[in-house]
Amino acid sequence: MAAVRLRPGALPVCRDRFFGREGDSDEIAELLCSARLVTLTGPPGIGKSRLALEFANHVANYPGGVHWVDLGAVSGIGGVCDALRAAWPECPCDEAALSASDPGSRHGCEGVLLVLDGCPPRAAGLAQVADSLLRRCRGLSILATSKARLMVAGERQWPVPPLRVPDPEEVAEALGGYEAVALFCDRATAVSPRFRLSPHLAPVVADLCRRLDGMPLAVELAASNGAGMRAADLARALDDRFGLLVAPPTTRLFSRRRSLLAALEESFQELDESGRRLMRRLSVFEGRATLGAIEQVCGEAFERRALVEHLGSLVAKSLVVMELGDGGVAGYRMWQTIQAFARSQLVASGEEASLCARHAAWFVALAEEAGSRLVGGGEQAAAMAELRREAPNLSAAARWASEGNADWALRLACALAPFWVSVDDIAGGRDLLDAALVAATESPEPSGGALFCAALVAGAAGAHRRAALALDRAHAAFEQQGDTAGGARCGVEEGATLLLTRGPSEARPVLEDTLLVGRTAGDWWGLRGLHLTATACFLQGDMVEARALWAEALDLARTHRNHRALGPALLGL
Repeated sequence: MAAVRLRPGALPVCRDRFFGREGDSDEIAELLCSARLVTLTGPPGIGKSRLALEFANHVANYPGGVHWVDLGAVSGIGGVCDALRAAWPECPCDEAALSASDPGSRHGCEGVLLVLDGCPPRAAGLAQVADSLLRRCRGLSILATSKARLMVAGERQWPVPPLRVPDPEEVAEALGGYEAVALFCDRATAVSPRFRLSPHLAPVVADLCRRLDGMPLAVELAASNGAGMRAADLARALDDRFGLLVAPPTTRLFSRRRSLLAALEESFQELDESGRRLMRRLSVFEGRATLGAIEQVCGEAFERRALVEHLGSLVAKSLVVMELGDGGVAGYRMWQTIQAFARSQLVASGEEASLCARHAAWFVALAEEAGSRLVGGGEQAAAMAELRREAPNLSAAARWASEGNADWALRLACALAPFWVSVDDIAGGRDLLDAALVAATESPEPSGGALFCAALVAGAAGAHRRAALALDRAHAAFEQQGDTAGGARCGVEEGATLLLTRGPSEARPVLEDTLLVGRTAGDWWGLRGLHLTATACFLQGDMVEARALWAEALDLARTHRNHRALGPALLGL
């Protein structure tokens, strides 16, 4: 925000455009009608001050005036009172006023709005001063900006949201209509008048805004430094995120905001040692993390109650976001820039390797448990939803395992193979785990399970020859192990490949050989075998047998509560 201070208490003068926030000022105004203290909260760079200033510049129902108080560099109760009196000379803020119990009105306070900008979380006495002013000045309202609530009776908190960013699938022509992209373009044009959001550059800018979570200050700083970059250079610029997010010396950004890194370091140092430890450790997660995952991965040296308290404190200080997911289950995540900062602190602490290992261990176990439910009965939908929800963390676990633990990488790959058949990718982790499967198949004595999963992945990718070779080897391995169920699964997938590549006459006998084991198992593979055999019969004109097999598949799917298999059977009938 480019601003020039006029006199104590005067509103800063903005020289740049304000983007987005449609309706936010109306919501704040409504809150101030019912609560005399409203605190805009959020992490550094989310736009709290700019939104407060936009509201203050357009508000019309405070005849006593609007007074802007910059508390960003203030410490101690004396400093707070000095800043208040400088901005608002009539302010009843002195030692006698603070200790008085008389709540009566005071002349000069009617219809006054105080904007307390940049309230420091550890400013001794700030809450006491605000409470005293509200008790003594019944016509006074306060709009505060802070990383956390002031903890004053009657206070209403309003978390400031980021700017809207486009989805990855959004067409290039529509990208300029999103607030974060529009802000980037405006600030980039101010630095480089020839800047244009070309079709080649637009997807890069959109991706950058997404990776910055639509945080206005981060987008502004990126635009100031990246306006003259080529698309390829801009795409790589966030690899040095905090080198990019520094205000050039020629800009008029507030001095305390010249570096987003400095703002995050300040927030980090305001935490106690346990809070800093937990914040560092949370950076190992990608996307949302459940409390159970946080306890298992980050909970070493924490009692459960203490961990929950420190987690709540990080949420209160706007360093962690708490969201309610499906079924009302809470999930916790960090904004990406905050996560990058916390990860750098984790690396510096020497704990990164152990935390990555704990994270991978948790998600290998989760993948194996959810994967077994995905092919079993009754809970396929829940298992699929869980795997989709945890896709970023599964991908992170795959990256770590692929670099240092081949056994865990293979376990992840085998657990997630049925999931891969149903979705396109898992946040970029598919190639990593596919590599683990290929490596396993090239080992001297690969397991039947690894070979079978490699065949599934190859088939889903259209590599039918590679899938057929892997299936043959898997079948042989299962036979050697005496695993009839594994052999039947191989037969089902072999029949599926033959049905697709050579037709029903060659596929049907292979599929029929799997039916006895499939009927007994009642899992996804057994029911898939029934469905594919019915399909082969249908394609050969044997309608009676096809309908009988589909009806049998439907009954078994209902008996075993295998909802995933209901659709193909119903569709066939």
